[in-house]
Amino acid sequence: MSIVTVIEPIEAPEGQEALVREQWQKMSAALAHATGFLASRLYEVDDEVEARLISELNFQWLRARPAGRARFRFVHIAEWESLAHYNAATQRERGLSFPTYPAVYHLHSGASEPKLTTKSGQTFSLIALFEVPAGQEAILRQQWQTIVEGMGKVEGSLGPGLYEREPVEEVTSLLSSHPISGTDIRFVNVAEWESLAHYGAVIRSRRHVEPITFPNHSAYYHVVAENYAAKGEIKRWSESSKMRR
Repeated sequence: MSIVTVIEPIEAPEGQEALVREQWQKMSAALAHATGFLASRLYEVDDEVEARLISELNFQWLRARPAGRARFRFVHIAEWESLAHYNAATQRERGLSFPTYPAVYHLHSGASEPKLTTKSGQTFSLIALFEVPAGQEAILRQQWQTIVEGMGKVEGSLGPGLYEREPVEEVTSLLSSHPISGTDIRFVNVAEWESLAHYGAVIRSRRHVEPITFPNHSAYYHVVAENYAAKGEIKRWSESSKMRR
């Protein structure tokens, strides 16, 4: 069975973070009982990690973002048994009152295999959303593969890797029904790290690696909420979607 992964960036004005969390919890609690639901996670930008990256690794691009703030304050990632189950459930459930950009993705075959470990308080995730024009997907895949091969063995990286958008026309939103106006996010890199020390060591030793050239929306996140279906489904989330509890 092919598991459906829905990745949904969320725009939230400054000062509205608590409302996003509250609305997501209510929505997610209802969807957790829906037929076909497997699991979901809500990621929020980690201001402390980003501040340390600016001061310790001189990541000035983080400071240079408009108002120093990521466009997508939250990212929601959910797993469903099928697109039909997803659509049936979300059509009945009211979502967030914020702009969101949902799409269905699959884990790209070139993605690295994660280590199944228990998360610690130091774990954080780099989520990069790439805007790629239609017809240029192969270029991004090649650039990604070059980066993976150039980095070699990496300590502290937990994956899961690069997701590519499925060509699905009818996708309802878990959180709202806002259109994807002006945003064409065809690839999403979700890279979880054991600690900032591991990540910093990799960055310092591999600054020569050429970055992906397509426009992207990148930020550093931590998981603020997660929801799982019945206990028997948790293993399928971990193994099929390559994400860990």
